[in-house]
Amino acid sequence: MWEDLNEDGHPVSIWFDWPQQESEAAELVTWQHTIVPGLLQTPAYAHAFLSSDEAVEARMARQIILTRTDAPPTALTALLSDGVLTHLVGSPEVMREQIEHLVSLSESPTSPFATWRPLTPRQGPSPSTSP
Repeated sequence: MWEDLNEDGHPVSIWFDWPQQESEAAELVTWQHTIVPGLLQTPAYAHAFLSSDEAVEARMARQIILTRTDAPPTALTALLSDGVLTHLVGSPEVMREQIEHLVSLSESPTSPFATWRPLTPRQGPSPSTSP
């Protein structure tokens, strides 16, 4: 995908259709140190950031790429810093639901495409600071 987006030798435009790019990707890898990635968010967690029901519904609709059967599902690997799991978003109930959702995704045989791994400061520098 990176080569396709940069085929003219210019940096990627920030205005390209990200949901379209996600739906065409065979694999996505994300490193998050502040929030749970949209593809793994619960509706309640997403509501903490998005102001309309329509925006939350659009975010939830994007998640179908992880379990679709009409095309190969997109493999997703999410590396999450421990801050993602400990920083309160919404309420304690929202966070509990979100963490339970992450655990259920990682344990579900019907959704093996969403894997996540929490990273702690003891595990060294982040991918963004590594050579």
